[in-house]
Amino acid sequence: MYPETVSKKFFVNVPLMMQWMMGVMRMVLPAQTVEKMKWMSYGSELYKDLGKGVAKVYGGEGPDLESGMTPKYDA
Repeated sequence: MYPETVSKKFFVNVPLMMQWMMGVMRMVLPAQTVEKMKWMSYGSELYKDLGKGVAKVYGGEGPDLESGMTPKYDA
C-alpha cells in the first residue's frame, strides 16, 4: 500500500534493535509519511491506539485471532 492511501500504518512486534531503522527513515521520508507510521516492539500495546476491540493478543478485549492453516504441497 502506498503511504498516501492510508491514514495510519502500524508495524507491530518490531525487534527493539530494529528501531534504528525508524530513525533512518525519518531522515529520508517526507514528514507527512513518517507521521502516519507507528513502530511498536510490543504488540500487546496496540489497543492503546486502536481501542479495546482488538484481539486479546494485542491487549484488547476482542475475540481471539483465528489461525490459518499452512498450505501443504508436494515438491
